[in-house]
Amino acid sequence: MEDTNNMGGAPSDDTAMPEQQQMDDAGRMATDPLMAKAAEALRVESAQLEDMKKQCEEYLGGWQRAVADYANLKREAERGAAEMGKYAAAGVITGLLPILDSFAKAHAARPIQGDADAAKMLQWADGIGHIKSQLDGALAKLGLTTIDEIGVPFDAARHEAMMMEKAPDVASGTVVRLLEAGYKMHDRVLRPAKVVVAE
Repeated sequence: MEDTNNMGGAPSDDTAMPEQQQMDDAGRMATDPLMAKAAEALRVESAQLEDMKKQCEEYLGGWQRAVADYANLKREAERGAAEMGKYAAAGVITGLLPILDSFAKAHAARPIQGDADAAKMLQWADGIGHIKSQLDGALAKLGLTTIDEIGVPFDAARHEAMMMEKAPDVASGTVVRLLEAGYKMHDRVLRPAKVVVAE
């Protein structure tokens, strides 16, 4: 027979156990100092973990911004260097433009073939000499000097010996003839002078 004493729908002891156990656990946590302390420590650690997570996200964001800024700066520097390299010779070329103009004028005023006027020929030759002086002056401003000495001891850093020849009145190893001038810029030799050296 069924239990008629439970007709009112009151829960049996079996179904009441879990709810009762939860209430008992909550009560123990409220009354047991160790449980309360552990719960508080867990809450604090959770809050700290959340703070650390936010801090990590901030650091990551800062790092990503720094990487992006560096990439932008690098691109800008590369663009600037390319621009500088492209126009590095602009100052040199600007200084040579008057000489280019002088060459154009000299070419326009060149003597006609068969012209016997010696005065014209001399005047034109003087003009070419003036242009050479202009060019020498412009290059000197850039620090260029000529290596063209004769009668000095041979120096392998400044000279290239093309041949040797007998020179009775000159000490052996002396530069006796210049075949092609050399050039240096400040202290750096750009091209050694081609010379003949005494045996």
